[in-house]
Amino acid sequence: MNNIERNISLIGKTGREYYGKMYESKNTESSLSGQVIVCLSNTSWEDNHWVHQMRDIYRDDALAAIHHFNERNDITHMILIPETNETGVDIINDLRKQYIHK
Repeated sequence: MNNIERNISLIGKTGREYYGKMYESKNTESSLSGQVIVCLSNTSWEDNHWVHQMRDIYRDDALAAIHHFNERNDITHMILIPETNETGVDIINDLRKQYIHK
């Protein structure tokens, strides 16, 4: 198995920064477990930064998310963000407003 995971951060519409792991290789394993925020994206490296074309953002178990990513041929990257107990912030909504509902 290819276990390449990159540290990455995403900025939500509110300006909050969320830290997670990005995967581009299918059949990978993750250092994360339990509930995570899943971002499925077609991502590229352009002008010295990552450009994300998010296809979906949702909450799931890390293992189930990896399984789903492995089945998707239309997605190049997956980003997993550990679930936090931060009160008052809807992380999924914040990220969707920034990356999907522009």
